[in-house]
Amino acid sequence: MWIINSTAWTFILDSYNSVLGEAGTRVGYDFAVGNATVKPYLNLAALNEFSDGNKVRLGDESVNASIDGAAFRVGAGVQADITKNMGAYASLDYTKGDDIENPLQGVVGINVTW
Repeated sequence: MWIINSTAWTFILDSYNSVLGEAGTRVGYDFAVGNATVKPYLNLAALNEFSDGNKVRLGDESVNASIDGAAFRVGAGVQADITKNMGAYASLDYTKGDDIENPLQGVVGINVTW
């Protein structure tokens, strides 16, 4: 006996509107390590998504995709100015709100100015 299970869905997102407000603070300290300047920091922010009513259609069903409401973000990071024109950075943030949770988000990169 063969059983075929079809799980094909039609996913339709007509449009998505977002108006996000954020207010927060960052505290840190600068210190020298050899010729580099290292800047560790902590940040804390309150966020609010003002848009709602965003819908997604999955097949024949309509699903509310809005993440309106309040949230907070807390994080830590470090930036290092390696030379006058080059630096590196890394950060780790946690976001939690009524309709959203981003347990950990990390960013690592380099920046170059000329």
